[in-house]
Amino acid sequence: MTDAELPTGTGRGTPLPARVGKYEVVRELGRGAMGVVYEARDPSIDRPVAIKTIHAHLLDAAGEGNNWLARFRREATAAARCLHPNIVAIFELGDDAGVPFLVMEYVVGTDLKGLIQDQVPFALPEALSIAGQLLDALGYAHARGIVHRDIKPGNLIVQASGLIKVADFGIARIGSVSLTQPGSVVGTPTHMAPEMFTGGVVDLRSDLFSAGVVLYQLVAGTRPFAGASIPDLMYQIAHAEPADPRTHNPAIPEALAKTILRALSKKPEHRHRDAAEFNLDLGRCGVTAAADHPSARATRLISRAAARETSVAATAASHTSATAGPTLAGTGAFEEATLSAVARDLAIVVGPMARVLVARAASQATTLEQLYEQIARHIPDEAHRRAFFEKARLTRAELVRVQSAAATTQLSQTARFDDDLLEQVTKDLAPHTGPVARVLVRKAARDCPSIAALYERLSQHIDVAVERAAFLDKVPRGQ
Repeated sequence: MTDAELPTGTGRGTPLPARVGKYEVVRELGRGAMGVVYEARDPSIDRPVAIKTIHAHLLDAAGEGNNWLARFRREATAAARCLHPNIVAIFELGDDAGVPFLVMEYVVGTDLKGLIQDQVPFALPEALSIAGQLLDALGYAHARGIVHRDIKPGNLIVQASGLIKVADFGIARIGSVSLTQPGSVVGTPTHMAPEMFTGGVVDLRSDLFSAGVVLYQLVAGTRPFAGASIPDLMYQIAHAEPADPRTHNPAIPEALAKTILRALSKKPEHRHRDAAEFNLDLGRCGVTAAADHPSARATRLISRAAARETSVAATAASHTSATAGPTLAGTGAFEEATLSAVARDLAIVVGPMARVLVARAASQATTLEQLYEQIARHIPDEAHRRAFFEKARLTRAELVRVQSAAATTQLSQTARFDDDLLEQVTKDLAPHTGPVARVLVRKAARDCPSIAALYERLSQHIDVAVERAAFLDKVPRGQ
């Protein structure tokens, strides 16, 4: 569960509880039809978690509170058995002063709803990567008797690694129907199957219909059904045939269009038998899988949302030119040389998405320590976190030393080397270290007795042996 995929509304006027059960509440993430969701910390193992509490009125609605709570517990217990890399894990079902709550995995990522722009289709390999992971998750859950009933972009989280996580598995089927008005739907039913409105049997094929709507939206840039009101939308879903997605995006292969339209069949028996068959059909559509790293695909997805941000993070992420001077501004805003150096280290772990993550972290940090702590939260894998900090060790130490020196004096050119020579060294180093090259050269030049020693010192910041040797070959002859 992540704050990105939660319903709108922050509930800022409601006092924040210090704890829910044993869990220490950090902040409120959002409010929805079922309840309030908090970010919290498990004090026993110091792990971040997401906690969803249940609205009290649901427990008392129409005298069905006990039945609702029993169903909720039954669904939550079943969903907790869904241990799959594409499903947000449920850790615990608890009770706090009579209010039931769920403890879930806290996922750092961006929901697909926030990445979708109207009328802008996704690249086909990206869309099929998302659909394939979604169908893998559905197939796993369906085999265990769990039907989601609320598959939609807001419940799909895109992580930095390119991994997709499905949220609210096994919980949505309880929260999707209001108990105060039996049969009425909470929210806009844009991705729900016809049988959910007409009283038919809701089973795994209902989830496949919803997955078809998501895939249609990704490749066509628009949803297959639209209506001026909820009743009108429900009528369209139940009775109107969707347009061929190729009318919106001619690049869609015929085989892919037929597969999507099959998933959107009004009658469940005309759809795919299961998620595996749906996935198999997608594999036969002639779309070449993306050859780049998953994090590169995630970068392109998340850039859709980042482009709309007006925060300091979005501004810093767009910078590409080098700047000189101290690495930290006195106000706590970071110079671009600092962000570039940190992004270079992070890119080894997450690929091209590094600059976006660093810029976002910089908007929430005022010191270098806080910057690294914020970034670490975006690296879910412990091994990758260790790799990032190991790679960043020398860069971090260098930045801290420069920051300390800048507090008392500005970096000055040492008399040992003239300006033109140091500028040449900076140009030689920049392809390997990025904009931080200028800072590294000025710092090393104060202690090195010769130009050869300067190149040798600076080569320590280049990890690749071949690149390091190429840099050392640039030592000016006769110096």
